[in-house]
Amino acid sequence: MSLGFLHKWSTKTLYIVNFLLFYYGLLFFCVLNGKVFSLVHPLYFRNTDNLSEIALILLGIPQWFVSHPSFFNLLDVGIFFFPALVFCWYWRKKKFSVLLGLCFTVFFFLYFLLNNLFFLIALEGIIPIFFYTLLFWANKEKNWNLGVNVVRYQLLYLMFTAGVWKVCRGAVFSTNVMSNILIAQHVDLLVDKCSFFQCGIYEYLIEHPTVAQILYASATGMELLFGIGFFTKKYDKWLAALLLLFIIGDHFIMRIPYWILLLPAITLWLPKQRDKEVSPAA
Repeated sequence: MSLGFLHKWSTKTLYIVNFLLFYYGLLFFCVLNGKVFSLVHPLYFRNTDNLSEIALILLGIPQWFVSHPSFFNLLDVGIFFFPALVFCWYWRKKKFSVLLGLCFTVFFFLYFLLNNLFFLIALEGIIPIFFYTLLFWANKEKNWNLGVNVVRYQLLYLMFTAGVWKVCRGAVFSTNVMSNILIAQHVDLLVDKCSFFQCGIYEYLIEHPTVAQILYASATGMELLFGIGFFTKKYDKWLAALLLLFIIGDHFIMRIPYWILLLPAITLWLPKQRDKEVSPAA
């Protein structure tokens, strides 16, 4: 089946479709793992050192939901249907509603802070979506391009600082860091006889720490390469391909699904508008 029809779509439409695919993919993953409020009305929330979550606790918001459990359902209704309001307005009016876009960003932020308080999720996967929602306030071309740059730089910062962190803590220079990480990550598979093809790879890397460390250093080097993007956009498409390779490798070797990082990767592949479909309104 030809994908030539994609060339007929405006840049904004491609960004919106990209968002919807990953957004509802994330929600589907939450449903599968029982981390939506309508499936489980939680009775307590955990302690936290996150300042934003502490602020919610001080305001009494999670306590109020625990005392009024029927309102948990409204949170899920909002998170599933809020994008419909935002994009129906856009396709009807040919521009975004700044108020709706702002409300969606705030609601998304609060929903997943509460979700993390009650269910403990990986907020690292939520941050790219949060920054992406900033695009849905923008109608002027300069505001849209500013939003695209914010999403792009957040992705570059995330990847580059991950590499810097590995270098600064000296992990990349050790001889057995990667093999120890593999033992901790895959202990559930390795304690018993494992017939999966991947288990053979895990065992090989654990038994050959030098090879495992070379792999770790290579991944760190890939992360550091994203620093190039702070100085030029010339190599953005190469960085997008490198990101895809990194995510596939991380999923295969570490069983960590970082696929959500492909959401902001569109800013590396389509950094600028291809047309003038934006409204002159603010």
